[in-house]
Amino acid sequence: MRLGGALLQLVCVLCAARAGARLVYRRASPLEYRAIGELRTSVFCPTLSAIGSRYLQTRVFIEAMSKKSAVLVALTQGEGGIERVVGSSDLQIEDISHLSHVEGDCVGYVTNVCVSADARRRGIGRGLMSLAEAVCIDHGASELLLHVEPHNHAAERLYRSIGFRERSQVASCQAITQHFFQLPFYDPAASPQMLMMMRPDPSAPRVLEIRAQGGVAQDADIQDTAMNAATASSPFGSFNYWPASVVSR
Repeated sequence: MRLGGALLQLVCVLCAARAGARLVYRRASPLEYRAIGELRTSVFCPTLSAIGSRYLQTRVFIEAMSKKSAVLVALTQGEGGIERVVGSSDLQIEDISHLSHVEGDCVGYVTNVCVSADARRRGIGRGLMSLAEAVCIDHGASELLLHVEPHNHAAERLYRSIGFRERSQVASCQAITQHFFQLPFYDPAASPQMLMMMRPDPSAPRVLEIRAQGGVAQDADIQDTAMNAATASSPFGSFNYWPASVVSR
């Protein structure tokens, strides 16, 4: 049973301990790309002050999102169901079947992980990475990879705590490493980057509950709940999803 497909489509709700706030993790819709683009402009390009410059940069981000396998988003859900984008990341499911001596046919590559300044230190980056891992599991990706700048110690600590390691230190096959150290994944003219990887683990325990229409189902009931899955379609093809929310504590 492919539980990852459910997390691809589901609304994932993190019940935050502070102020009773709720965080929702899910795949973004194209209608949300503008808000995500504006967030990325404010986080990645804080020195842009002219309205026109910010608008053009946001358009660049929106165009880039349209070419990704999936755009993942974190939203705060307030009273009346009003949602605000507070974090996002892109995920590319990359075909590696043409590379020599590799395990599997595809890997996942995460980029553009960002969190709004007023929503940091709430585990949003970790939640986005957990959702990315679930998508990778659903598509049989053998690895989940990302680049990080060596001096970005906070990001590196986060990724290592999740299970990422520098790929050159843990992988015998260098074809994938070489593949991701060239355009469009890496610009040799840019600042040095470290390639990190983890192997998605479908058997890893997850602290999740299924908040179904009839009440709350605990982890032991996940498989029975999934048996009642509906079918939806996405750019990846058909997949199953639960008509429920996933609550992470």
